[in-house]
Amino acid sequence: MRFDRFTTKSQEAVQRTQDLARQTESPDVSVEHQLLALIDQKEAVVKPILQKVGADTQSIKSEVDEAIQKSPTVQGSSQKQHISAGLKEVFYIAWKETTNPKR
Repeated sequence: MRFDRFTTKSQEAVQRTQDLARQTESPDVSVEHQLLALIDQKEAVVKPILQKVGADTQSIKSEVDEAIQKSPTVQGSSQKQHISAGLKEVFYIAWKETTNPKR
């Protein structure tokens, strides 16, 4: 996947996702990390959209945090992070939607 083709906001979100995974000592960069990064992103569209449809973003964050805390961890700076299968699928679907829009 070519992240350089992402918008600046998307690239920032991916970077924040990786940072969150590193901070939680997760071996995988997961959908949960991505969701937290998107909800917390300043001047972005995800949080306002969730709020507009009636979602409680604070509850979502709490539940996602809890799920991350239950996930396996690794310690040591030599551990390489991997993108989880779920996040790969999310990126694939997003890429597919942008390259073959259904109009």
